[in-house]
Amino acid sequence: EKTNESTLRLFVSVQDTGIGIAPDQLEELFEEFSQADASTTRKFGGTGLGLSICKKLCELMDGTIQATSELGSGSCFTFDIGLLDGTLSQQRGVSVSPADSSKTDLAAGEFSFSGHKILLVEDNEVNQLVAKYMLEHMGLHVDICGNGLEAIDQLNRSAYELILMDCQMPEMDGYEATLRIREGEAGETHAKIPIIALTANAMIGDRERCLEVGMNEHVAKPIEESALRNVLSRWIHTP
Repeated sequence: EKTNESTLRLFVSVQDTGIGIAPDQLEELFEEFSQADASTTRKFGGTGLGLSICKKLCELMDGTIQATSELGSGSCFTFDIGLLDGTLSQQRGVSVSPADSSKTDLAAGEFSFSGHKILLVEDNEVNQLVAKYMLEHMGLHVDICGNGLEAIDQLNRSAYELILMDCQMPEMDGYEATLRIREGEAGETHAKIPIIALTANAMIGDRERCLEVGMNEHVAKPIEESALRNVLSRWIHTP
């Protein structure tokens, strides 16, 4: 739907034929750490953050998201977002490349980590995209691995200044990967590399567990760019 000469509004609906959601559970569906059933994590995995992240992304793009459902008959998720008219931008010679924004959109008082290389270890593709966008906006070069085993292999192939490590991953989680990195399995040059934990577990003692295995700091999900920038500034040395 075209709203004016330069902007568009995109409407998308995604329908499934799954187990459905009860009406009284729909209201809390987009809240952080919320799932329709306590057994959902055991049966299907997940932490109850995916839809809250979707909601934030839609709101950042001047949009909304909602769901309708019926138990036993599936669900329908609908969102709308505001977009620029790309055809119009090209006609006028306007560049809207995301790469340009990492150099020009920093707020007053912020600084770029340009030239620094870090490794993001995260298995969820949506979380990867969100974190990568934030990190590249700060000027960082980012490589991504999907679990601890891949991370150790990548660290033996290339040098990094810092690791952002998710705690809950398949194959090898962040806790075990950190222990192995500290023991030198990723090379002696990485044995003391700063490792920042990324965790969705908002429980007492979670930060202590991260520190016990050798991580340096803890950043909670959903990640806020300002909080992430503050942590990185303590471990990445810039001019």
